Amino acid sequence: MSEMKILYYPHEILTTPAQAVGNVDDEIRKLLDDMAETMYLNKGLGLAGNQVGLLKRLVCIDIPEDEEQGIKATGLLQMVNPRIVESEGEVEFQEGCLSFPGLYIDVPRAAKVTFEYLDRNGKLQTVHADGLLSVAVQHEIDHTNGVVFIDRLTPKARKRALRDYERAKRKLGIN
Repeated sequence: MSEMKILYYPHEILTTPAQAVGNVDDEIRKLLDDMAETMYLNKGLGLAGNQVGLLKRLVCIDIPEDEEQGIKATGLLQMVNPRIVESEGEVEFQEGCLSFPGLYIDVPRAAKVTFEYLDRNGKLQTVHADGLLSVAVQHEIDHTNGVVFIDRLTPKARKRALRDYERAKRKLGIN
């Protein structure tokens, strides 16, 4: 496995829709493993192919357990061609993003989702999710659609978020 380079906003690949993967093979499994390693090394909860320069519909998510907040661990989910098939309710959750280092913003999302994906063996999986997993799945699937989390904000909130992001980048020494 090897670490991949994370792209930072406003890189154009982050706002480009990814292509569906036709066949889950050893090459795709290697990319998923490299993405997972990159996610862990950068202390992320999720990572989409776009964020590492891959215009393939690939997503990794691993939610750690947090008993105080009632969050159950998911274990590593490696997803090919994930898609939301059902959603309900609304929730606002504070989100961060590896492609927006230092920025944390409240983003409106569906409270519950049902999503499907092919696992690393090409088998179709269906998952019903709420809480942090629901938010993370929506965030990462948005990436594969070329949508970043600031796109979910009102124009005024987006402008404020971009200003905060520029400050965070300067503080972190990122160009």
